[in-house]
Amino acid sequence: MNTTTLPRPVLLQTLWLVLVLSFLWCDVVSLMDPQDPYTGMNEWTLTAAGVWMLVPVLMIVLSRLLRRRTGRPLGITVAALLMLGHVGSLFMGMPTPYYVLFSVVEVATMVTIIVLTWTWPADDQV
Repeated sequence: MNTTTLPRPVLLQTLWLVLVLSFLWCDVVSLMDPQDPYTGMNEWTLTAAGVWMLVPVLMIVLSRLLRRRTGRPLGITVAALLMLGHVGSLFMGMPTPYYVLFSVVEVATMVTIIVLTWTWPADDQV
């Protein structure tokens, strides 16, 4: 292993962390938006959103702990589902410029996670 390169699980863990932080900051910025369309969500919608957001949070830990055999299909599946849901959210009304900005970063991060997980070498473990 090249000592200047991070092991794939560490790199994936870092990317999941970047993704979660981007999700959080987008939500923080949206709290300051007086035109926020999500202000009328009820407790069940918020619970579903919480479950949806806990998945990438759990992937921070799981991407580091799981072996390639389990981590690859899980990482690809989770990133692809999150990306589909996120891209779909862009078509729910007119997205704000800040939402589009965060979405570009988030989708690019999810694509990177999928590519790096797909190409994860068999001998690259922590």
